[in-house]
Amino acid sequence: METSEDIYPKLSKINKVQPFRTPDHYFDSLISRVQDKIATEKEISFFEKVLSKLNLQITLVISISIFIIITYIGVKMISSDKSISQNTDLVSMIDNHIYSFDDYTLMNEMDDQMSNTLQNNDTINFLVNDNIDESLLSNEY
Repeated sequence: METSEDIYPKLSKINKVQPFRTPDHYFDSLISRVQDKIATEKEISFFEKVLSKLNLQITLVISISIFIIITYIGVKMISSDKSISQNTDLVSMIDNHIYSFDDYTLMNEMDDQMSNTLQNNDTINFLVNDNIDESLLSNEY
């Protein structure tokens, strides 16, 4: 049977002395040193404690603010859609008589609705302020 010296001749020539040493009584005090390091790592300064609590509160305030802003925008969008459908008489008339409407009837109905919402002075002011020729518009219609 072959021994390790026969298999690894160069390895058997190496000196078997440990090149490294541990200091005397190193392992006797190892436990206390490790526990001291753990205790100092767990101690958090007062500033870090306050900062961690404020960080949570700031995150909460920002989240609530974003939720309120999104809700406000949604409510504004929904309420702006109501202004489109407030003219329910015209909408219901068109829905009920969609096939019997011609261009003339539709223009008359819309003209009646517009006359209720706009005053003649508003129209004249619009035409004058925007330099729109009234005779050109009357020739168009």
